[in-house]
Amino acid sequence: EGTGYALVPPVVIRDELNSGRLVERCRVPEVRERFYAIFQRRQFPNPLVRELLDTLATPSDQ
Repeated sequence: EGTGYALVPPVVIRDELNSGRLVERCRVPEVRERFYAIFQRRQFPNPLVRELLDTLATPSDQ
């Protein structure tokens, strides 16, 4: 209720930013977020998923 501040990735609130319900005040480039994919091995693996995971496993921030 009222005015407040939150540290949120813009991709999460894209619709709210586009509609004007929320406003970006500043950016904090030092903050990083990592995403992990956890999956179970399949009898018939999907080659596109394998390609994606191989690409993501390559360190890109060095």
